[in-house]
Amino acid sequence: MPKFTLTPLFITLGLAIQVNHAIAESVMVAGGWEMHTTITMQDPKTGQEKIVSNSTSKQCLSPDYIAQNPYLNPDVEKSKMEKKQATCTIADAAQATNSATWKMSCKTLDGHEVKVSINNTVSAHQVESSAEQIVTKDGKSVFAKIKVSAKHIGACTDNMTKL
Repeated sequence: MPKFTLTPLFITLGLAIQVNHAIAESVMVAGGWEMHTTITMQDPKTGQEKIVSNSTSKQCLSPDYIAQNPYLNPDVEKSKMEKKQATCTIADAAQATNSATWKMSCKTLDGHEVKVSINNTVSAHQVESSAEQIVTKDGKSVFAKIKVSAKHIGACTDNMTKL
């Protein structure tokens, strides 16, 4: 009877884990990124959506920031809110090599409750992000949609926000 050995299985599994980790770390390219953001809000009286903000900015995403997988890791968003002293929870997180979705609920010190559903897709040179957000305070709610389309534009420059 042939002897069964687990060594090839562990080597294969270990290589697969290393390759997946390398893919996750190298999804996006560090450097200068142009971010186009559109925010629409729903009028509580009519239900109609209206664009309230349409902006473009340039950011320098460092290798350390990219290593956090900022658009695929819900903990990065949670951390941003917690730095503003909000208490947050993450639910329904799902991730593939180049996309992620999750829901986040936060309560702020001033009594706002924020619920957001996030859907992100990334590649080396492009990011597409959409979020649907409900902010409630004192029984009144506001609904907003946030869309971000970003592209890598080369090296960082001095006038870019650095992350």
